[in-house]
Amino acid sequence: MRIILTGATGYVGEGTLLELLKVDAVEKVLSVSRKTTGIKHEKLEEYLVPDFMALEKGDEHL
Repeated sequence: MRIILTGATGYVGEGTLLELLKVDAVEKVLSVSRKTTGIKHEKLEEYLVPDFMALEKGDEHL
């Protein structure tokens, strides 16, 4: 399973991210946020987006 998570730098989002990284069924987590989570993990990929309103349809990261 692959997960896209927004809000991973917030209180609830960080807790969700940490739990997702523990689950064997989750092979990859893509964190989409304005700033880095500061977490290093082989399952975690971060996509930094300065302006969520500027995301375009067909963005290859998503």
